[in-house]
Formats: sequence, structure tokens, C-alpha cells
Amino acid sequence: MWAQEDGGVRQAFEKEEDQGEGRVLKAMEYIAEHYREELRVSALAEMCHVGETHFRRIFEKITHATPLEYVNMVRIQKACILLTETSDSVEEIRERVGFPTASTFNRNFKKLVKMSPGQWRRQKSGKLADYKISIYKGW
Repeated sequence: MWAQEDGGVRQAFEKEEDQGEGRVLKAMEYIAEHYREELRVSALAEMCHVGETHFRRIFEKITHATPLEYVNMVRIQKACILLTETSDSVEEIRERVGFPTASTFNRNFKKLVKMSPGQWRRQKSGKLADYKISIYKGW
């Protein structure tokens, strides 16, 4: 009897984990398509049919980043591509990838890439494939 109950609990837990992964994947796909827009965690949670606190918890458990950290990472990755492939100004790129201010863009760029956007353009032009932005802390 205990084994059956334990198995039922395990199945319920696995089903909940699968649903969490599906919800997070849905949010990640939405972020990939709408990173240029102002994104709110409450809206992402609502889209995934869960509360905001639960959404934050499952998102971070699966991605190892908060929703905001993940959005910023996507935006910075897109900025790196644009800095490498276009001659658009840093200001134009900042706007295109969805950062509302230059200070927010520069702070996040330096945090993830360890150099300014201008330095990236000068040092990494043509070498984007050699550089990976990771959400894993300490790697």
C-alpha cells in the first residue's frame, strides 16, 4: 500500500515538473520573440497560468536565472550579433534590443560580456561564434 502511494506521489511530482518545464519553455519562446518589448514577470506568469511567485521559482530552478536575468541575457546576445554584423550605432542597437536606457544597457552588457559594447565591437568583430554568454553563475 505504501509503495503505491509513494509511486503516486512520485508520478504527481514528475507531472508537476514536466508542466513546469513546459511553462518555462513557453515563456522562453515568448521572450525570444518579444525581447524588444517591455516584458513583465506578472504577464509571463499569467501567460503560463501560474502565480508570479511560483513562476519565478520554477523559472529559476530550470534556467538558473531569474526571468529578468534571462530577458537581459537574450537582449545582450542579440546586441552582440548586431554589433558584429551591422554598423548601427550602439544607441540604435540598444533601442532595437529593448533596453530603455543607455545606463541599463551598458551595465548589463558589461556584467555579461565583461567589456563595453564599443570594446566588443572592436575586439570581437567577426568572432561572435567564439564567445558564449551563459546564465550559469561561476562558469
